[in-house]
Amino acid sequence: MQQSRFLSLLGATALTVAGTLSLGSRANAQLTLTPAGVTAGFSLSTFADNFPSDGSIGPLGIAFNGGHVIVSDYPGNVRVFPTDTDGQHANLVAVGQNYGAHNAVGLATVGSNIYMTQQIIDLQVI
Repeated sequence: MQQSRFLSLLGATALTVAGTLSLGSRANAQLTLTPAGVTAGFSLSTFADNFPSDGSIGPLGIAFNGGHVIVSDYPGNVRVFPTDTDGQHANLVAVGQNYGAHNAVGLATVGSNIYMTQQIIDLQVI
């Protein structure tokens, strides 16, 4: 089930990023599963939308922590979604911390630590 949730979140992120990666006009993209993916029981859904953008880049990092979903974005915000339930809106989830533009990029979990990469400043443990 955790793998399905991850793919759902990954799909939502890809949809959001694909929808904002255009030069001048908003692109629309629809993810689809292969027949093999459907047969294996995978599905796609939208975990969250309405992430802020700095130009044409949307959410970047995703990590999981005890049922919570942590998401970083290009403007430097890190949000902690209270659950991994689909249909959430980033603009309704308080920013837990802002690290400045371009400074909240990739997230990774190693053991009980969550690491975040930054473009301008050094690696952080959050």
